[in-house]
Amino acid sequence: MLFKSSVTTAAIHFVLVVILCGSAKFIRDFMLTAHQLHMTHGQYVYVVAHQVPHQNVNTPWVAGDEQDETAKLAFETVLQVRCTRDRYRNIGRLY
Repeated sequence: MLFKSSVTTAAIHFVLVVILCGSAKFIRDFMLTAHQLHMTHGQYVYVVAHQVPHQNVNTPWVAGDEQDETAKLAFETVLQVRCTRDRYRNIGRLY
């Protein structure tokens, strides 16, 4: 099912960088909706932050359904950032 949200459609008019945190399913659904709204052609950048990498961190678009190819296209504009606990703790020491 396609992710529908006023947040997604509002991003069309106000945002160029979208930072996403959530489950792998939420992020995939969001990106499928963004692709349907023509928001994955380079004008927007999506940053996905993972504190704990999910199961298919190297292929987050794969869900084993008919939308895998479309999701793969949508994920071409996603920058994934993975944080480990040790790295996160040391961030405070830099400032």
